[in-house]
Amino acid sequence: MNNKEEEKDALKATGTVGGAQVINILISLLRTKVIALILGTFGVGVVGILTTATDMIRNFASLGLPFSGVRDISIANAKKDDLEISRIVKVFNKWIFISALVGSIITVIFCLPLSRFLFNNDIYTVGIGFLSVSVFFSTLAAGYQSVMQGKRAVLLMSKATIVANFFGSLVSVLFYLVLKDKGIVPSLILMALVNFLVIYFFYKKLRIPKYKKISVIESWSTAKVMIRIGFFTIIVSIVEQFVSLGLRAFLSNKSGIDGVGLFTAANTIATMYLSIVLNSMASDYYPKLSSIHDDNHKLGATVNNQLYIVLLLASPIIIGMVGFAEVAIKILYSSKFLGAVSVLKWQIIGDFFKIIAWPFGFVFLAKGLGKLFVFSNVSYTIIYIASVYLSWDKFGFLSIGLSFFIAQFFLMVFICLYSNFRFGINISSKNIKVVIVMFFLLAVSFCSHEYFTGPLRLMISVIALIFSIIYSIYNLSLIMDVKMLISRIIRRK
Repeated sequence: MNNKEEEKDALKATGTVGGAQVINILISLLRTKVIALILGTFGVGVVGILTTATDMIRNFASLGLPFSGVRDISIANAKKDDLEISRIVKVFNKWIFISALVGSIITVIFCLPLSRFLFNNDIYTVGIGFLSVSVFFSTLAAGYQSVMQGKRAVLLMSKATIVANFFGSLVSVLFYLVLKDKGIVPSLILMALVNFLVIYFFYKKLRIPKYKKISVIESWSTAKVMIRIGFFTIIVSIVEQFVSLGLRAFLSNKSGIDGVGLFTAANTIATMYLSIVLNSMASDYYPKLSSIHDDNHKLGATVNNQLYIVLLLASPIIIGMVGFAEVAIKILYSSKFLGAVSVLKWQIIGDFFKIIAWPFGFVFLAKGLGKLFVFSNVSYTIIYIASVYLSWDKFGFLSIGLSFFIAQFFLMVFICLYSNFRFGINISSKNIKVVIVMFFLLAVSFCSHEYFTGPLRLMISVIALIFSIIYSIYNLSLIMDVKMLISRIIRRK
């Protein structure tokens, strides 16, 4: 496969999964908007803290199975061996169920210390205890999604996530409307339950043959391989979520729950739109890298092809978000959240460095260098937290955005330099050109927002955004007929 064909393949894969991501994000944005209007900054802060806490517990208890299980199921599926598929799925589901139980028990046991750590009081002890139900069902749902992904049932999985998100959001909003802030915990629980029921309904459509009963001891030989593979990714995930939790606790002490609400707003916007591209890339890109991990030349070509697509798809969004940060906050939340604008802008600039480092980071996992993957991500986390702590007295709330920017920049430099030194993988001249053009437009948009006001600021931001879109569409059209692609999408609708 030549470069152009591989770029086209990467674009198709990103577009297929990305379409569902767009719909899910729109649903989530609408839900977030309603919650922000009903609960305000304080309520959004509480939701953010509780969601982060339960996600951290769920990821810890799952031991990376939802990630590693996809690999084993995919291998069995490629062999078209129904017996092997049913055996792997049986073992996988058994251990997912065990991890769901463990996560629920951990939530109940630590509900009191978690409430004290997160809120400096015992008020949310019972609420966190009840969220053990949310942890249980969300873990099971993640497992069923992994089976669908491993079976390459991408369309089925996309439909499942959209329907689950829609009905889950509907139930959630209804509870907030009726109970206000008292509906936070019930809403989170019911949303997880609805999500599980919908995912399970679509999962049954796979019609996987039943396998004989297998004990926990008998299943361990297969499960331990999955756990070993997922171990390093789960370490990184747990560290990230623990830091996110600690950061929210830090903000709660320094700025109150309202400060946590502002941070949650900025962080949600800064990460949500990127998930469209990055999650879509991960679903197809990682298996591709794994299959060629011994050939550094092919790895370099694949990394650069993927980076090219990511830069062209994500950069215009980043430039637009910086230039219209205030508008985004008002639309997605409300004018009460405008205090998050300064942090949001710096976080989005940090995201530009993140999309450059992301394709290179997967090389570490593809080559089985789990320790290096953990080291790079933990180092980023240390830089981030240290920067927040050291700069808080001088910059206050703004230090959150500045520190994210600094940490992402150093992570990008390390990953790119190490990839060059160890594997001979460099950023291609074509990608360097795109980086220069897009970063210039990003700088223009940022400066217009910082130093100008009124019509002049708007005009410069619009021009920068338009140029970035034109530049991206032009380069994408060299890979694929964009007009034909758009017309196909419209006809499908």
